[in-house]
Amino acid sequence: MTSTRDIIKAKTAAIELTDVEINLALEEVEVAFKNYCNRYDIPDRARFLIANLAVDLLKSQHAGDGDGS
Repeated sequence: MTSTRDIIKAKTAAIELTDVEINLALEEVEVAFKNYCNRYDIPDRARFLIANLAVDLLKSQHAGDGDGS
């Protein structure tokens, strides 16, 4: 089974990210998910949802980075 962190890294390969940035985005999304769903855990079935939310967050934070394209 692919980890959530591996999914994020694969989907953000074009962006230079540190492990700290990935971990912070993942933690932020996990907290938001738990609060929104009123849960203390994250079900395994939500793994891709969490990864996609983290990818969206990271891409929005790095929208101006890159070669200008």
